[in-house]
Amino acid sequence: MYIEKKYIFILVLIVVLLLGGWGWLRVLQMESNNQKMEELSEQIGLLQEIIMQEDGLEKIGSSGEESSDEMPLQVKVSRARSMPGEKSITYDGIIEPSNTVNIIPRVPGEVAEVLVEEGDRVQEGDVLLCMDTRTG
Repeated sequence: MYIEKKYIFILVLIVVLLLGGWGWLRVLQMESNNQKMEELSEQIGLLQEIIMQEDGLEKIGSSGEESSDEMPLQVKVSRARSMPGEKSITYDGIIEPSNTVNIIPRVPGEVAEVLVEEGDRVQEGDVLLCMDTRTG
């Protein structure tokens, strides 16, 4: 009985240590992610300031009014570097044409030949298909 309690205690101790180590790793990972987000936010802010300065826009304060101080912007310059992360973004969607046209023949019949393929560019007056107007 004493041996069973000893093994249970050791098992509980191992589980607690493993969970504590896993939690500590998660905290370190979150701190690293927060630091990366702060760096990206700072870089985006700097880019926005540069763009505003190049476009000749006035700097707008938090109250929404234009600031009257004409102090030059301080810009931090750093070399471009590759950073880990996703390099592409994928979106699902359906592409629909901006214009559609219903084709209604002047005479009844069957389509004998299609002269264009899907995606071809056509202009007004182009022949798209040939009709077989013979009655069966």
